[in-house]
Amino acid sequence: MEDLVINIGNMKKLYLIFLLLGSLKLMSQECPEYCNKRTKYKFKLLKKEGLKIDTTKVRVDGVYILESELNGQRRYRFLRFFANGRVYFSCAYCSPPSSDDLNNLNYGKYGYYVVNDSMVKTETFEPYLRYYFVFYKVQGEQIITNGSCKRRWPEMKNKDYTQFRNVFSFKKSILTSSTFW
Repeated sequence: MEDLVINIGNMKKLYLIFLLLGSLKLMSQECPEYCNKRTKYKFKLLKKEGLKIDTTKVRVDGVYILESELNGQRRYRFLRFFANGRVYFSCAYCSPPSSDDLNNLNYGKYGYYVVNDSMVKTETFEPYLRYYFVFYKVQGEQIITNGSCKRRWPEMKNKDYTQFRNVFSFKKSILTSSTFW
């Protein structure tokens, strides 16, 4: 009988440990949504258009953050540009991303970019859309979404989407991670 009491006490401790571990996951910054984790792509943007990177227009010493609200909950996403023509698009965070989040390149999608004057053209991948381009306009310390189109229809040029315009604001950050794609 005494062994049974000890085992029930141990089971209560195990239950509390599992409950604690589960609540830590709930307190994490990543919002519960689908996030594409694919890492092997067949990008063509830089092969076709060549490397046109202007880091005086697009900053690589920080990130561009988008703050939005969905169903009453604040969400944060960021764009991170690299000097080698690569770009990282984070998935949504439920609180402002920490320095560790800004250096973790495993919670988002990848792509390439080119800069022409104050326009930035990125190529990325989504499972449903497949490969597609997103266009941004650089205005000072902000990057504004300015349209998109599927890569397989290049005749669809930069469409101006005023209702889907997102404004990303620059935040200088300590960045230590590098691209692996």
